[in-house]
Amino acid sequence: MDNELQDLDKLELAYMVLDAKAKAKDRILHSFIPAMPGAVPFAEQLKFFKDKAISRLIRAGNRSGKTFSTMRDLAWKITRSHPYRRKWNESYEHSRPKCFWIVGPTYDFVDSTMWDMYLKVFIPDWFYTDDNGNEMITRTNMRHIDTITFRNGDTIECKAYAQSDLAVMGRAIDDLTVDEMPRSLKLLSELITRCFDRDGEVTMGFTPIVEDEDIKDYIEASTNISKHSWSLLANPHYRDNPERLARALSEWEHLPEPERNTRVRGDWYYERKGGRVFEGLQWDVLEDFPIPHEWRRARVVDPASHVTGYSEWAENPNTNQWICYLALEFKWKDKRATDTMILEEIEKMKPYPGFVYTLSIYDNAEAWFGSNGAKYGFIPCMLKNRAMAIMEFKRAVQSKKVACFKRNAGLLLKQTDDYQFKPDGNIDKKKDHVLDTAMYFIRQIPPKSQIPIRQLTEKAYLKASFFDQDTKREQQKEPTSRRNTYVRRFTRRQAR
Repeated sequence: MDNELQDLDKLELAYMVLDAKAKAKDRILHSFIPAMPGAVPFAEQLKFFKDKAISRLIRAGNRSGKTFSTMRDLAWKITRSHPYRRKWNESYEHSRPKCFWIVGPTYDFVDSTMWDMYLKVFIPDWFYTDDNGNEMITRTNMRHIDTITFRNGDTIECKAYAQSDLAVMGRAIDDLTVDEMPRSLKLLSELITRCFDRDGEVTMGFTPIVEDEDIKDYIEASTNISKHSWSLLANPHYRDNPERLARALSEWEHLPEPERNTRVRGDWYYERKGGRVFEGLQWDVLEDFPIPHEWRRARVVDPASHVTGYSEWAENPNTNQWICYLALEFKWKDKRATDTMILEEIEKMKPYPGFVYTLSIYDNAEAWFGSNGAKYGFIPCMLKNRAMAIMEFKRAVQSKKVACFKRNAGLLLKQTDDYQFKPDGNIDKKKDHVLDTAMYFIRQIPPKSQIPIRQLTEKAYLKASFFDQDTKREQQKEPTSRRNTYVRRFTRRQAR
C-alpha cells in the first residue's frame, strides 16, 4: 500500500512539473516581456503591434525600443501566438512552414542583437531544438548564424547588407524584418522585392540616418508603407527614470542639433549636398612624441590593389584617449598588390618582431585579404554603413576621444579636411584610404583594460627562447634592415 502511495505521489509530482513547464512556456509565448509578467506595451508600441498593414515602418530615435518592438512582433509571428493579430494566431502545428528573413547591417549585429538579445529570449528553446535537445542552427564558415530551423518547418535566414548587395538577393520569402537603415534605395527595394511573390509582410525599424536621400522621399511618398514614429521619451525605461534619461541625453549634447533630434526624436537627418563632410570639425592635434613602450596599440588597414591605407593608434592610459601616431599609404603603381605583399609591408611597421597589438582590423568588404590577414591577427571591422560611420567619427573627434599627431599622422588630418560631398549628395571617395581606417577604428575602439600589458622589450624578445639563434644574430647585426623607408622616416621623427 505504501509503495502504491509513493508511486501516486511521484506521478502527481511529475504532472505538477509538466504543468509548471507548460505555464512557463505559455507565459513566455504570450507575455510582452517574459522576465516582467506585468509589463505592457506603451501606446505607440501597441498601435504598431495592432497594425495589419503588409509593410510597416518604425522611425524612431536611439534607445526608443524600436528593435525590441520589431523582434517581439517577429517572435509572436514565429510561435503563432500574436496577441494582437489573429492572422498570426493559427495552430502552430498545422500552419504552412514559412521562410523568415532577419536583416541587419552586419552578421555580428544579427547574431548578438537580433538573435541573442531578443529572439532567443522571446522564443522558448523547444521551438528550435530537436528531440535530443540540440539547437537546429546552421552557421557559416565564420561561425555566424546562417539558418535557424523550427519544429514546424519554419526557418529564419540571417542576412547582412554591409558587405555586398548579393548577400540580400535570393528566393521568395514570407516575412522580412530589417533593422537599421540600408545605405541605398536600390538595396532597400531589393529586400522588399523578396516578399512580393508570397504576399509576405515587411517590417522595418530605423533610426533615420539617411545616406541616400531617395530613401526618405520613397518612404514619405509611399501609401503602401504604414509609418510609426516615436521618441526616446516614449520609452518608460527612460521616461520614468530621470537619472537614466539624463545620462542618455548627455551623450548627445555635443552633437549638432539635426543629428541630436535624430537620435532623440527620430527626425529625418541627412547631410547637405556639396561642400566638406566635416565642415568645422576640429581634431585634437598633438605634437609628435615617442610612444611609451607599455601603451596599448592598434593597427588598421584598408587593403586595395594599388593604394592601401594604414594607420596605427596608441592609448594614453592616463586619459584613455586613443592617439593616431602613424598614418600612411602603401602604393603600387605598376602592379596589383596581393594580400601577401600588403601584409609584408604592414609587418615592417612593427617596432620590432614579436610586438603584439591590442587590435588589428581590416575593411570587412575586402574578403580576399581576410583569410591570410587572420594569420597575422587581423579581424574584419564591424560596420560599413557610411552615414553611421561619419556620425561616430564626428562624435569621437568632437569629444576628444581620439587625437592625432601633427606630423607622422598628418595625412589623416589632410584627408579629414578634404573629404567632400559631390553635387549629387554622394561622397567623393578619391583620396580617403587613411580616413577610412580611422572610421573603422572608431567604430571598434577597444574597451578600457584593467590589466596592464606586459610587452616584451626588443632586447628581451631577442633573448627569448622561442626566437631562433640565426635570427638573433641577424637582428643584432642589422636591427633596422627589415624596415622600409616609411619606418626609417618614422623612427627618425620619433627620435627628434
